[in-house]
Amino acid sequence: MKSLVFFFIFSSVVLSQVHHNIWYGFGPFGGTVSEIAVNNRGNISAITNGGLSFFYYDWIHMYNAGEFIHSDFLSSSDTLLAANNTQLFYTTDVGYHWHNITSLQNSTDGITSSRSPSTLIFCWKDSLLYRGDLDSTSWFTINPEKGKVNKVLLNQHNNQFVIMATEEGLFRSTDAGESWLQLNLPEKNYISIACDNIPPYKLSVIASDSNIVYLSSNNGDTWISSTNGLPPTSITRLSDVAIDPTGKIFVSSGEGVFRTVNFGITWSGYSAGLEYPDLGILMTLPVHTINVSGNKLYAGTDEGIFENSTGMWQQIGTNNQKCLTLAKSQYYYDIVLLGTPRGVKRGMQSYWSPTNNYGLSGFPINSIILSSTYDSIALAAGIFPELNGFIQKSTNAGSTWQTVFNLPIGSGKFNQFIQRKDSMNIYLALSDGINSSGLYIADVINSPDTWSPVEGTNGMNFISASSFNNSSNKIFFIVDDSLFYQSSDGGRTVQYLSTVPGGKFSNISCVFNGINRYIFACGNGIRISYDDGITWEDFGLNQYEVVKVIFESWSLIAATKNNGFFIKYHSKGDWTDFSYGFGKGKVIMDLVNYTSWVMHAATENHSVYYMWLIVNDASEENNFTSAHGYVLKQNYPNPFNPVTTISYQIKEPGLVQLKVFNVLGQEVSVLVNEVKSEGSYSINFDASNLPTGVYIYSLRVNNFIQNNKMSLLK
Repeated sequence: MKSLVFFFIFSSVVLSQVHHNIWYGFGPFGGTVSEIAVNNRGNISAITNGGLSFFYYDWIHMYNAGEFIHSDFLSSSDTLLAANNTQLFYTTDVGYHWHNITSLQNSTDGITSSRSPSTLIFCWKDSLLYRGDLDSTSWFTINPEKGKVNKVLLNQHNNQFVIMATEEGLFRSTDAGESWLQLNLPEKNYISIACDNIPPYKLSVIASDSNIVYLSSNNGDTWISSTNGLPPTSITRLSDVAIDPTGKIFVSSGEGVFRTVNFGITWSGYSAGLEYPDLGILMTLPVHTINVSGNKLYAGTDEGIFENSTGMWQQIGTNNQKCLTLAKSQYYYDIVLLGTPRGVKRGMQSYWSPTNNYGLSGFPINSIILSSTYDSIALAAGIFPELNGFIQKSTNAGSTWQTVFNLPIGSGKFNQFIQRKDSMNIYLALSDGINSSGLYIADVINSPDTWSPVEGTNGMNFISASSFNNSSNKIFFIVDDSLFYQSSDGGRTVQYLSTVPGGKFSNISCVFNGINRYIFACGNGIRISYDDGITWEDFGLNQYEVVKVIFESWSLIAATKNNGFFIKYHSKGDWTDFSYGFGKGKVIMDLVNYTSWVMHAATENHSVYYMWLIVNDASEENNFTSAHGYVLKQNYPNPFNPVTTISYQIKEPGLVQLKVFNVLGQEVSVLVNEVKSEGSYSINFDASNLPTGVYIYSLRVNNFIQNNKMSLLK
């Protein structure tokens, strides 16, 4: 059984049914995690490059949570505290409802809380503490006059006991912060503290100037220092500290995690599983923060969160991978290539993996393409720190990459690839044109390292290109934001045609629906041309920055930069919101739909989303399609058991593919896969060997695609 797409990447829960026209997270795990909070149910709150992410059976990017900079569970309960730059909030229902606690005079540097004997919350900023509870009237300011506050720790059994780490030393309060006693430690800038919360209370603290760990077994009355087995500061710095209920102590660092099981007598590395490919070489990930809940340890890295309960770290989140561009195979439906600021990640079957050009020292990949004729050929374009673009080629569908071409230093980046429709080998690369040509052409099969500049394009910023599927060698371009060019010889020469009115445009899409040709220019809204770019008309969404338009099943889908997705059903009527499940606060970078009815979108800080797309429901009258001679009729009978008849009509000869898929996107039957002449056809589908359920039958012929639903009842 051939897989169309694998939906639940790294998900702890697999839904029993995927619903159409709803956006779902697709992975990969990633993102920089700077703070982790965990409650006793195993829920996780993480502050990431994409704001606050929450694990509740699966990872959730909370609505309107992009501005949150700190969070904490109230004594490991279900109540989550979170602060942005001006307000402190709490939620008890996974962020569906946020309640304002108090306004903050300044953005806070951290939150801590305890419920024993009663609710007490501390926030801090610079040298000041803010103390209160869930009642907004209870808050007031404390000025300990101990220098800048880095961390505050509340005893979970008695929150009158408070430990405070500042730039001047370590301090303890026994009256909830009213008065402070400096503990007997060197006066240093202490950055993190931890407590086991078991009387007589073990404490551990680290400072910014050395990799010495200070340990106390009696709530800070006396201390010992420990360094045996820890790396010197010349190699790495310690970043955080944690203590588990059995007394084991952990520190995070730029070289992973270290652990002591004998209260600091010796330390040893504890990073198995934190190794991550860096440009093909396994390296230990730097760990920014660390936290403990029961027997589980959590590490925040630049590749998301890792969990350890067995001695081996496993990546468990978050969906905050930074994305730049996206490509999909047009033949093998389960290959997705993702361009990121650190290289390429590859999605295949049920998992994502970094490729050999990915790593913490990798380079941004801002354009990527998978061949429409050779399923193994892929190209990726990035930019070096010297501001010169490069092209890499893969011959194994993106698993490994090799650099084949570089622009001169300071020449800017490549913006897009396009494969010529009349050639399996010839590709064009569009560049910024800074002190170089704006357009390059190459035979990537026979001469992949020879990219020839196209004459007359020097200094021109080629931004986007597209061509019609039924065109042999005509290609259209957006240049310098709004200038529209065409090539009638496959990119060897280019000619100016028109200026797209109304602002800046970053993408064009050519659509041929079997009868008519349309060109869409996307940017400050959408413009449409009915005459191959000679004249242009307004096509709506002018209040949005539009990233791309996709034509699927006779409908148009538009992705906007900051406002989600919109659809014109059957390419007519008003634009309608199409963002259900996507949430708010996400920035869309790219949208692809080469495989029928499975659409993928790359976001700036929230990984990849996908949608099982059915926009041409057979229950709706579709005069547009039937009038032009292509029809996929509703099966009869429906529901059926176990045999039904599927009828269709085609207007001209072509390769006809009629396939059946289950609701997980898996191909279960190929009914037709052959060239047929124009006319009407019927075929029986026997589902004797399939279970009861909803199935999708999909017709592809020439440029026509339609999907209908049918129900098998046994």
